[in-house]
Amino acid sequence: ETETELGGGQHLGFGLALGLNVGKAGSGANHLSVYGRAPVQVPTCGDGKLAAGELCDDGNLKGGDGCTATCTLEAPAHMVVIPAGPFWMGCNAASEVIVECELDELPQHQVTLGNYAIGRKEVSVNDWAKCVSESNQCTPPPEEYTYKADKRYNWGAPGRGDHPMNGLPYIWLMGSYCAWHKERLPTEAEWEKAARGGCETVNGMLCKPGMRRHPWGKAPVSCELATYHQTGILAAGCGLGTTSPVGSKPKGASP
Repeated sequence: ETETELGGGQHLGFGLALGLNVGKAGSGANHLSVYGRAPVQVPTCGDGKLAAGELCDDGNLKGGDGCTATCTLEAPAHMVVIPAGPFWMGCNAASEVIVECELDELPQHQVTLGNYAIGRKEVSVNDWAKCVSESNQCTPPPEEYTYKADKRYNWGAPGRGDHPMNGLPYIWLMGSYCAWHKERLPTEAEWEKAARGGCETVNGMLCKPGMRRHPWGKAPVSCELATYHQTGILAAGCGLGTTSPVGSKPKGASP
């Protein structure tokens, strides 16, 4: 994994999301989560050493590089900061009456994460093509993972430049596109917290029962909210037989 290193040994991890338009990556929401006290000028900010009251310190007061001039975290425009704090990870077997919990989702347990940032949308075919043309990190996928070999794949598919890049092995993502952006893939816990929201999003409710089943809440899934395989519909992707453009389900945005 690669991550962006800030001064004083602190790290701001940038996750990349790939797949169908489900969760924060597929929402295209335009918001920036803020957590904690209001930014204040800390006397030691900019010395490269993390001090009390600082969320980061990269050794300068410039801003625009992951750490602001007041030593709070910032993210580039294509990412969103997820605030530090706890959330409940996994499936709540006591409250799930519609969806049966899988064994690897149990038991539900509390996880506390530090600040990090994650991509607002999936990496698109156009994004990958730009990496191919502008760097030596990315290469076109093997033919078996292209539209020519399988119509489910988006590389080479007419009119799917804004669809998510799919069908790539995990190791390719870590060693190519992530390296080019000096970012990394999110952990399972980071992905889930970004998708369902942390305890700070529950609005005064007890955190555990307030955790969302889906990024948009506990309402049933629909094609207005996400791209998925509907029961009784032969073609996946809400009958389209493919993915949807990244950011095309804003009503399914996570908090």
